[in-house]
Amino acid sequence: CLKLVAQNAPMDWYEVLETGGHEVVQSLQNKRLLIRRGDKLNLYCDIFKDYVLSGVIPSIPFTYIPQSPSLDALLRVSLELDDAEGKSIKELAVGSRLQESTVRNIIHDLERFGIIRISGADITIDSHLNNYDAGSILSNIRLVFKRHALTEILKKNNSVRPANIDQLINYLKSINPAAQYHIRTWTTYCRRMSLWLEAFGLITLHSSGIIYSDIGDIADDDLKKWSGERKRIVFLGDASPAKVVEALDLLKMGAKAQVSMKTWDTVMHAPYYIG
Repeated sequence: CLKLVAQNAPMDWYEVLETGGHEVVQSLQNKRLLIRRGDKLNLYCDIFKDYVLSGVIPSIPFTYIPQSPSLDALLRVSLELDDAEGKSIKELAVGSRLQESTVRNIIHDLERFGIIRISGADITIDSHLNNYDAGSILSNIRLVFKRHALTEILKKNNSVRPANIDQLINYLKSINPAAQYHIRTWTTYCRRMSLWLEAFGLITLHSSGIIYSDIGDIADDDLKKWSGERKRIVFLGDASPAKVVEALDLLKMGAKAQVSMKTWDTVMHAPYYIG
């Protein structure tokens, strides 16, 4: 029935009823596989139509921009979950020591990334994950970001020549044409996407911008940071992961070195920006 409609779309509704029967047609409409406009039936979207006709699963770029303040915050919430005991937003906020509004944004991201399942007020890790540690969660999210529309654009245009902040903003605008954000918001999204893509080993950062470079896995430094013996290792500062690690190294030096407040401030607030 679907193939018939795909081959003849838009197709007369009554003709499809005669061929497939009312129950089949109604079921396909309920599942949003067929859509009715007046007396005509069509497939819900052109991409699905191509799949029905060719049998080849289409590559659909992911355009979503995460709302989590950082990967560290996302992992704080993720590592509170398992696949058995469902938890509420409030419980996750208490366990992760984050605001409920922040947790809601993170949960929305995790759902879009296919990491969690939501049933009523209960939130659990999706059963398709083999492990629930930081490495497994990040690896699954990395697969999502590997097919992100921004990643595809960078792969096509910036494997050699770096993309600066203006180009990145234009890229994000092109994949989210309906979005009407202030320039500050676009800049925040560019910085966030850059940090995440770097952590996932999909780009490298340079003084002149970013270059697409898929190293095949999560960046070593980030994976070690998130995969320690403790349940979670959390950094929530505005500085980049590398700056935070540098700051921790200074702290570990202890009495062996004099760490001035000026040095600390320089490390934690040094510009980590694209442009």
